[in-house]
Amino acid sequence: MSEELVNRAVDQNIPVVLVDSDMPDSKRIFYMGKDFRLQAQMILEDIEKRLGEECHLKIAVQVADASFDIAKDQIGEIETVFSEHVGGYEIVSVSQSRSDSVRAKKEWEQVLISEADINIAINFAGESAPFCAEAAKELNMRDQMLIYGVDDLDSTLEGVKSGDIDGTVVTPFYDYGYESVEIILDYLDDGRLERDYSTQLEILTEENIADKATYNRYNYKNEYIKAISNVFKKENVNYRIINEKITDIVDEQQISSIEETLNNPHKEVSRHYSKAIEQLYSLKDFDNSIKESISSVEAMCQILTKNSKATLGDALKLLKDKIHPAMKSAFEKLYGYTSDANGIRHANGLGEGDSTFEEAKYMLISCSAFVNYLKENFEEEK
Repeated sequence: MSEELVNRAVDQNIPVVLVDSDMPDSKRIFYMGKDFRLQAQMILEDIEKRLGEECHLKIAVQVADASFDIAKDQIGEIETVFSEHVGGYEIVSVSQSRSDSVRAKKEWEQVLISEADINIAINFAGESAPFCAEAAKELNMRDQMLIYGVDDLDSTLEGVKSGDIDGTVVTPFYDYGYESVEIILDYLDDGRLERDYSTQLEILTEENIADKATYNRYNYKNEYIKAISNVFKKENVNYRIINEKITDIVDEQQISSIEETLNNPHKEVSRHYSKAIEQLYSLKDFDNSIKESISSVEAMCQILTKNSKATLGDALKLLKDKIHPAMKSAFEKLYGYTSDANGIRHANGLGEGDSTFEEAKYMLISCSAFVNYLKENFEEEK
């Protein structure tokens, strides 16, 4: 979003709230974000608690993009706050993840090899802390450094809980939404407005995250999804949340079947099926959604036939004496459909099909039923 778009919206009486990254010169109504100085103070306080006040700190930082104001602001507050540290400090590296997990780890590997004596790693990119921990462990450097994050992603919280990450500074994102709406309502009602708002901050460590109340306060996603789903049901909204995606699948039996497939103990099966949902409802890529749905069935057949290279067609032939002929015939025809000239089952056809949403949705539901049928009836015979 550009400053020009913000200003145009406000000029049309649309109140604009900015979260996390501010445009102070724009006409935005208010900014809701972290107090970066307090964040830096919390990190330093935890470091001094562990290493003492006289330990010299050699710090490596990773941000999403060093050109972003939010990255500059956070690093600036580290410099201001850490200047009070008696033992002194130096930032020896600032790397960039570009919001890519693979890059995040590679960047940390390069930093840890080139700056082998760092003792503090601070991750301002949301995805970075777990990959920093991975890189440090693989290079046998984990014990020489403290690792910090500044988000409440599941992977970061689990890392703190296991001790792989020493701490993360978090804010309840529920507050962002709830308080923002309250402030907007006050503004619309009587024009009351403060210019900026800071959310509550807390540093989570292995010591306090073990407190279930603290952990659950930030691991709120599942409860939030349940609450939204309950509202959909109560208000007869024809949508349901499945695998964190808003879908138009409302039949309870179909939902139960889909959730069973998503929870399939074989990762290849659940991985393909999860991708099918994402392709259908998030990316709107109906061709690849069908491909992933069929691939989940194929993966299940490969497991049952103990042949990891078998295609779905091959697997169905091997299972011919176990599957009812009518069901086998139905899936052979479906497989044929996805492999024909207009189909998308094989790589040469990707992007060339003209599949519709209705076809992809049908395949999603049908393949779920077939995966569960195979698991229930034949897995014990592997």
